[in-house]
Amino acid sequence: MILIGTHVNQASTTAFFVILEKKLKNVRHYYTVIAAHQGPAKTFPEQIITYYNDKTYTIRKRIYSQDRRPKKDVSARPTVVMAAGQKDLPLIDTLRTEDVPIEAVFLEQNPGREPERAGIGKNYAATEQMIYETLRGVHGQGRLAPFTDPAPGNPLFEQLEQMLVTPDQKAPLLLAAAVPIWFRENVKHRSAYRTSSTSIRNYR
Repeated sequence: MILIGTHVNQASTTAFFVILEKKLKNVRHYYTVIAAHQGPAKTFPEQIITYYNDKTYTIRKRIYSQDRRPKKDVSARPTVVMAAGQKDLPLIDTLRTEDVPIEAVFLEQNPGREPERAGIGKNYAATEQMIYETLRGVHGQGRLAPFTDPAPGNPLFEQLEQMLVTPDQKAPLLLAAAVPIWFRENVKHRSAYRTSSTSIRNYR
C-alpha cells in the first residue's frame, strides 16, 4: 500500500509531500519513506492529482470474496492523507470534485469526533500531539524503516532523519510524514467484494 502524506504550510505558502510504502508483517504495519518533495501551495491540487494518477504509486493487490467467489487482483491507487485546517477546505473540495479521495485530518485542540470509515475521502479530527505520539511510537517500535532515498542528496530526507531524532512539533515536513501513519494506525480499513465480481466495498 502506498500512502501520500501532505500538509500546506500557510505561513510559507509551501506544500509538503511525503510518500510512504506500507507493508504488513506479523499483523503489524511497517512503513518506509520512499519520496519527499515540496512545492508552492498554489499548485497543490495539480501536484496531488499528478501523484494520485502516477502509475509508479499504483499497486496490484488481491481481494478475497466473502461468499466463495473467486479471488481477484485489483489496482489500488495511493491513499492521500492531508493534515488540514479550515483554510484548506477549498483545496480539499476541489480535489474531491476531481475524484481524488482526500482523507483530511483536521488539526483540532479538542477533537470530539470518532474516526470515520476510510475509502471515499472523509474528514477526521486529531491533535498534533496525537499525530506525533503515534509517529514516535511506530518509530520506537522499529516499524519505520530506514529511509530509501531514490534521489541521493535530497535535503528533505536528511531533514526528516534529524527530525525523528529530535521531533519538532511545528515542522510541516514532519507533519506530512506523520499524518498518514496516524491515519493507518487509527482508522481501520479492509476491502472485500460480494455479490458482484466487479463491485468492491470498503468496510471498517
